[in-house]
Amino acid sequence: MANVIVTGASTGIGRAIALDLHRRGWSVLAGVRRKVDGADLLAAAKANESNANSATTAGGRLQPLHLDITNADDLAASTKIAAEFCGDAGLQVLINNAGIVVPGPLEFLPLDGFRKQLDVNTTGALAATQQFLPLLRLAAASKPSHKPRILMVSSISGRVGTPMVGAYNASKFALEGMSDALRRELLSHGIDVVLIEPGAIATPIWRTTSIRAQRMEPEFPQQSNEIYAPFVQSLRNNLPKIEKRAIPAERVAEVVYTAVSIRRPKARYLIGTDAKMGAWLQRLLPTRWFDRLIVWDALRNN
Repeated sequence: MANVIVTGASTGIGRAIALDLHRRGWSVLAGVRRKVDGADLLAAAKANESNANSATTAGGRLQPLHLDITNADDLAASTKIAAEFCGDAGLQVLINNAGIVVPGPLEFLPLDGFRKQLDVNTTGALAATQQFLPLLRLAAASKPSHKPRILMVSSISGRVGTPMVGAYNASKFALEGMSDALRRELLSHGIDVVLIEPGAIATPIWRTTSIRAQRMEPEFPQQSNEIYAPFVQSLRNNLPKIEKRAIPAERVAEVVYTAVSIRRPKARYLIGTDAKMGAWLQRLLPTRWFDRLIVWDALRNN
């Protein structure tokens, strides 16, 4: 059985990936921040086992792993647990999925919020990669037909910048550049790096983003509310609509399975019509035209 670590597996995309790979017979270490999330994930995995038949389940195992990727002590402790979990086979796949959204106009965004955005989405992904790379090297040493690989869960927001989520864009653009550099650094080491770029996915991130925006409101000056009122109102109106048309997280899990199971995965996987359309339009249109289209789309539900 192949070993995989999934960060940010409490909810959403990470949870769907962890449960899908477990169902397919993988040995999954699922990173969670709270014990209750780990217990819930275990219960879902057991339900998978009891509901599935022998054709869909190959005897995978799932173990929650307490892991905050911004906490050095957590990372150090998780490395020891992962080494025991993987054994001599090493780690075949690391999936860096943990992430948050810190919304707000860049002009007035508190710098602590911007730093937190980068700390989780970008620096945290690198920190986890640094910690678990020795286990990936252990797997690569056996020269398997399928290279061990690192999957970075990015976003179409790592290609297309949009108003009011500039900090999130910055973190994902940085993740994409970092992943390209890492893939080239590891090219001759027998370890691959793959980017997953979803569009709107039906996960709790929409609700948590809305809650975070409400909590951050007192940190913004009144001037911000006046200047960016149309964008703020449009974002509030848009979030529920985006959430309704978002595709299930299981769609991402299916693509991830393809990326981890085939011998030669693509370097990037765009997921969802909106992601593919956004990337296509950005390539097709002159930048100034695309700017106007993005702003029109951001304000049309104001």
